Amino acid sequence: MRDGEEIKNIKIYRRGIVKTLLRAYRMSEIEGCIPKKLSITCDLYPGLCIVTAMYRDPGFKPIYLGSPVGIVIEGKIYPHPDLLLEIYRCTGSIRSAVEAEPQGVRAFLYGNDLLVASVGKIYRPFRRGDIVGIIDPEDGRVVGIGRASLDHVDIYKARSMGRDTEVAVENIFDLGWFLRKLKPVGEEY
Repeated sequence: MRDGEEIKNIKIYRRGIVKTLLRAYRMSEIEGCIPKKLSITCDLYPGLCIVTAMYRDPGFKPIYLGSPVGIVIEGKIYPHPDLLLEIYRCTGSIRSAVEAEPQGVRAFLYGNDLLVASVGKIYRPFRRGDIVGIIDPEDGRVVGIGRASLDHVDIYKARSMGRDTEVAVENIFDLGWFLRKLKPVGEEY
């Protein structure tokens, strides 16, 4: 049984995820795409919690179970890359996203920001400050999330003016994060 504080936090985090998605989608488009029953796992790493979709109750409190839908970093909720991919599939529409060039995907997966030179394609216009998905052009997967440092028009302007090293999207979370932060035990000795 979940305690009251956990249920309250899950509701707050769910609203935060939906609020972020509503910058690009209408509620009627995404309401069937977001799982209803969620669980939260914290303290896997200081300042980090993972919100997961629970498709069945295992009958015990697991350390981690389910599909990730959100990531809480220092108290702020963001949609997880897996949820963004599911939203794109479920709605049939990719919005508020950037398809990065292959070199940009590699750099982003190492924790770097996405530069103007690495922007391949922009999906549905977004504004500076919006949360955007970063898409790998080779397999169409969402490899991370970031905050737009420039809006879509400014990215094109920066490119035309030769400002290729300007940050287009600030890295918030990428799929390489756990590999960088949670070093294998053997590396510490």
